[in-house]
Amino acid sequence: MNEERSSTGRHRDAAVWWAVGGALLVAGFAFEWSRRYGYNVCDDSLISLQYARNAAGGLGFVFNPGERVEGFTNFLWVAVLALAHPIADGTSFGFVRLATTISIALAAIDIFLLYRLGRLIWPRQTAPIILALGLCVFDNGYTVWAMQALESHLLIFTMLAGCLFLRGEPSRWNAIGASLSLAAAMMTRPDAALFVAVLGVSELLWAWRSGETKRALIRAVAIFGTTAVVFGAYFLWRYDYFGYLFPNTYYVKASGLRDEAIARGLHYLNGFLSDRAYVPVLALGAVAGIRDRTVGPLFAWAMLYAAYVVYVGGDFYPGHRFFVVLIPIAALLSAYTLERAACWTRARWRSMPRAAWGTWTIGLVLVGVVAVRGLLVGPVQTEIIRWGDEVARVRALMEWLGEQAPPGSSIVTGDIGSSGFYANLRVYDFFGIIDPVTAHQERDRFGRGKAGHEKHADPDYLLDKGPTYIKRGYIHRDLYRYGYYLDSDIPARLNEPGIWRKNELREEDGWALQSRIPFEAEPYAGWSANGEAFRGWPAQGPSRGQQQVSGNVAWFVSSYHPTLGDAAVGRLRSAPFLLEGDILTLRVAGGRDPKRLRVELVVDGEVVAAASGHNSEIFARWAWNVSDHRGRFATLRIVDDATGGWGHIMVDELEQWTPSEL
Repeated sequence: MNEERSSTGRHRDAAVWWAVGGALLVAGFAFEWSRRYGYNVCDDSLISLQYARNAAGGLGFVFNPGERVEGFTNFLWVAVLALAHPIADGTSFGFVRLATTISIALAAIDIFLLYRLGRLIWPRQTAPIILALGLCVFDNGYTVWAMQALESHLLIFTMLAGCLFLRGEPSRWNAIGASLSLAAAMMTRPDAALFVAVLGVSELLWAWRSGETKRALIRAVAIFGTTAVVFGAYFLWRYDYFGYLFPNTYYVKASGLRDEAIARGLHYLNGFLSDRAYVPVLALGAVAGIRDRTVGPLFAWAMLYAAYVVYVGGDFYPGHRFFVVLIPIAALLSAYTLERAACWTRARWRSMPRAAWGTWTIGLVLVGVVAVRGLLVGPVQTEIIRWGDEVARVRALMEWLGEQAPPGSSIVTGDIGSSGFYANLRVYDFFGIIDPVTAHQERDRFGRGKAGHEKHADPDYLLDKGPTYIKRGYIHRDLYRYGYYLDSDIPARLNEPGIWRKNELREEDGWALQSRIPFEAEPYAGWSANGEAFRGWPAQGPSRGQQQVSGNVAWFVSSYHPTLGDAAVGRLRSAPFLLEGDILTLRVAGGRDPKRLRVELVVDGEVVAAASGHNSEIFARWAWNVSDHRGRFATLRIVDDATGGWGHIMVDELEQWTPSEL
């Protein structure tokens, strides 16, 4: 480490310009990933945004108005977003863009803090600082999660700032800065307490070994005592506000874990390392600097934090977001390892002062390896490219649902962020993030399933809440029996087969059933069929080769042929029947093709209503207003002119309803 050096100022200036370039690259990469992601963010980010929006609106730190449940672990980030909310343009999407911009700005600022921390370790060298900056800047996990608008880069900011203040001149302002930064780190994410504890022990040991033991000990106790007081005041407030020692997310994801999740956590750690071609393993070499006041605590924390993440079983999102906070520290420690290797090389070949260049050449190659490897298997591929379209679709679906839903509507779902933030619905969470009852369940073999998704709300518990909507895939029952119907009247562009909706046409809700046309084992008199498709109607279940059918009431009409399958075509026409209600409902399933697959209501030779399937074998309900045609006769015409995939249509249960007061 005692190479010939030019003046400190010149090297410092050189490193500053590398930091400026690195910060600009981070911002450029992150904004590009955001553009490719449709300027969206992941669902967990939307949870924080929902809390922040409600706090800014005076409703408090709540997800659903009136429910104090701590469904987040990033209080300070939520508070920052709440303060920034008035700057947004008043739209949900504008708030997302604002949050993304703040997060990316923090990621860029963190590069400067990383440079400053590197300068503490290497007061007169530039090469290791450049290497550390490169390993961080070109890690696409660092830049992808910057545009996701989560708390990771605020946490990095507070941790690095705490280290810098702590290592600064022993002034009052640096002491205050260190205390507030470290308290802010724990308020940003509770697991930062591990970082604060490691720094505290390190500072006390350093003070004990220093020549000014009493003064150094007083300073360390004052700093960390103030940190404890500030965080303690916040903790007492949040305990009074939310009523639990830990956030609700802890009870969902970690409460009750023993050693079950370790195998999953080891797989998660291996994924983080392999996505970077195991370059971060170089950080292990920093054990040689364990007695250094800066390197030692960073190394100890990195090892303990990695073990903690392994113990809790990692995370389910691709891109290893739990390890994002580790990336800049691992970069510094890896650079430290290579710097020690360069020192050894110089000592070994004293006659060749440039022999250490080979070490730094290897370092630059490793930066390139991390960059290329990350682009091939990192979160750019596994989240931005793979899931970008789906995230945009869910957002569009929830925005549409928010426009259609009656005031005061609610929904059962697992995508709670998008449902609450974009649709502005009261959310009943299937996985318990914002539901203490589900979160406090006891589960056998907890830690072996999908991280954060192992606890499921009891279906009866959710149904008792009487939600307006139930998203498909969460309650696996025939929900028609519970007063719901599958609504498939959703724009085709949203690529959503349907959503379960509370049935408003029930006798106890002010409606009276006037007539019903079921489908029995024998065809009705007066009904006529032509073509192959309807030769075997009605059906009682799926034909050979057909998917499972659900949502029907016993027998139903189906154009799926027992042997020809979707290749059969034909038409079925009903006998005339009297329109005696205001609303006519029917259930339809099969392919979505309004031109070639349709069921039509014909009055006096004119088609007055029509419906198609929704590319699903779950029967969805259609409701037609026929009040203008009451007292007239109509016929039902079912058409199948389609062949190929989803080339069939199914129909069941025609009912007519009128308001019961009539």
